[in-house]
Amino acid sequence: ETANENNTTIGSPFCVCDEEWTHSEEFDYFSGGSSFTGVCGYNKSHVRVLYTVCAAVTGISLILQLVVIRKKSQLKRLWAAILSLLFPFSASMVRLNNQSSALFGKNLFFMFLVAHGNAFILVAISIFLMRYVRYMS
Repeated sequence: ETANENNTTIGSPFCVCDEEWTHSEEFDYFSGGSSFTGVCGYNKSHVRVLYTVCAAVTGISLILQLVVIRKKSQLKRLWAAILSLLFPFSASMVRLNNQSSALFGKNLFFMFLVAHGNAFILVAISIFLMRYVRYMS
């Protein structure tokens, strides 16, 4: 067995990674908890930075969205947009607080937040387009 440039052992199904790199445990159903993978492509510190940026951007956007609401009609129009920001913000906070257990394919609550955040983006887009078409006609 020899090691290639990514420190993965050639001829062995187990990943021998650098210190900060490891395999992802997301959607890891078939390995039975072993380090079975071919690629060392998961860095916890990088993932933490990405979720921190996501939480910051969605949190600021959520605050700005809530600040502009002055009437009940605006809230009725923006409810999906607000939820499309709230769900990813909540998912990012859950992931930052439980980085080892809030994983895709393993944590139902985390997956619920991510999936519904994406769904509410589509609902917000359709609400905006329906109102825009009604305005233009």
